[in-house]
Amino acid sequence: MARNPGLTAATGERHDQGRLATRPDRGCQAWQGPADTPRSQSFRSDGLGLLAILPQRRLFKGWDLAAPRDAWTCSCNSIDRTMTIASAQDQTDRFMRRAVSARRVYAVSAESGLARAPSRRLRGRDVTLMWSEPDDARRWLAVQPGDARLQEIAIDELFTDMLPAFGHTQRLVGVDWAGEEKGEPEFEPADLAGMLRQELMESFLARVVMFGAVWTLGDVYGLVQVSSQSRPGHLAVPCWSDERQASQRIDGDWSEAVAMRIRMDDFVTKTLPGLAEIGTLVAPEHLPGPGAIEVEAADLRLRIGARRVTGLV
Repeated sequence: MARNPGLTAATGERHDQGRLATRPDRGCQAWQGPADTPRSQSFRSDGLGLLAILPQRRLFKGWDLAAPRDAWTCSCNSIDRTMTIASAQDQTDRFMRRAVSARRVYAVSAESGLARAPSRRLRGRDVTLMWSEPDDARRWLAVQPGDARLQEIAIDELFTDMLPAFGHTQRLVGVDWAGEEKGEPEFEPADLAGMLRQELMESFLARVVMFGAVWTLGDVYGLVQVSSQSRPGHLAVPCWSDERQASQRIDGDWSEAVAMRIRMDDFVTKTLPGLAEIGTLVAPEHLPGPGAIEVEAADLRLRIGARRVTGLV
């Protein structure tokens, strides 16, 4: 990224263009230029050397998709350097568990878009930052411009809108970054989507075995069905591990449906064999759009059976 002429890292020395000034209210050092310096002027300090970039262009329901690389920046010096960071794998696993359990993630957003940083492993790529806990996101919020805010993102939106858009624009996604120089996990959007689907599936299996029931939607015609995304011409029956998730889907074409609880024994011995016989798939923890999980009814029956036998809840 091009730097401003005459700018040295965190010296505070005056130059023709201005100086680096400490911002106690922001917890970082900012480039303070002349009165006519445009807001888009970039600034940097040494510290962690980690830039959280707030893009200038906002597209696609308010999320940045293709901002210029000279976007407005702020170095995150206020992030606690003494924070103990788990391994990248542990950090990723924690993000997956929390995101799936809460069905939401968090980002730092301003009028100009979501906070992002340069990739630490792929030159020329940027990383949009997301967190599984609001307090972790607030660490970055504290060093962003005054109009920055915490943004809650439903996992539905993450699957259907944001990850496909990031993939289209070659944007990576960083999860639960805490300000370390190296080792913070960053993923291709498609890879992150795949890991989230896997975590959703594992969570579904654990919960339905633990509580002994599956939730679905039904109306006067029977169980509701959706067109399969993985197999054109086929149908899938959506199901969930709890009543709340099922009830939240009662809308639109399903506005006349009701949440139905199916005992685990009945689901395994009656529902799944019946769906397998007619070639209908099952969509555990169903999400609208491209994030939906779809499996063969017979395969799901085997997986539930294995989970019940081994007791891996």
